[in-house]
Amino acid sequence: MYENKLYLHFKPQISRRKVTASCLLGICLDSGDVVEGDGIAEASATNIHMAIHNTMAPKIQSVMHTHTPYATALACLEDSRVRMVHQNSMRFFGKIAYDSDYEGLPDVEDEGPRLARMLGDKEILMMGNHGVLAVGHNAAYAFDSLYYLEKACLFQVLAMSAGTKLHEKPDNIAKKVAESFDAITVYADRHLDGLKKHLARQEPHFMS
Repeated sequence: MYENKLYLHFKPQISRRKVTASCLLGICLDSGDVVEGDGIAEASATNIHMAIHNTMAPKIQSVMHTHTPYATALACLEDSRVRMVHQNSMRFFGKIAYDSDYEGLPDVEDEGPRLARMLGDKEILMMGNHGVLAVGHNAAYAFDSLYYLEKACLFQVLAMSAGTKLHEKPDNIAKKVAESFDAITVYADRHLDGLKKHLARQEPHFMS
């Protein structure tokens, strides 16, 4: 009945390090109700994910939101732009939207649609004073984007700490690098598969 109309969300009452497959909740994208698993969905997460899934489906099958330290640190600056100073930054050329209108927790119904509008047709949303969000055609792509965006933000924050001018590359170079990354279609799947195999060896209970 709910096939292709669910998104997965872990129980907010559980430490992230203890999340396993059986901890996930299936949230109906039409109603926001928990229809699989036992628990209560976190309202702000539901508002964000439902709005973006419903706005961008079927093109987008995965929405990931996190507060990774360097991307979030950059989002806390008045100028939170990801600068084209490293190839990990350039892979996101033209793919990042910026939201600087933070007004509180996204636990009101109109905040999710607002964030979806801010994201538009981009793949990354830098959420000012909050965190970062990535979308993709599958979970591997969205995860890979978040992973390398965090690397890009780490390099940028460290470079900014030197107190000298950033060495930014022009748009034509950044665009060429982004197109080169776009042509590589298998790395994201291999990245996530590799991590899953590592977890299966180190902490096999994550599948339980």
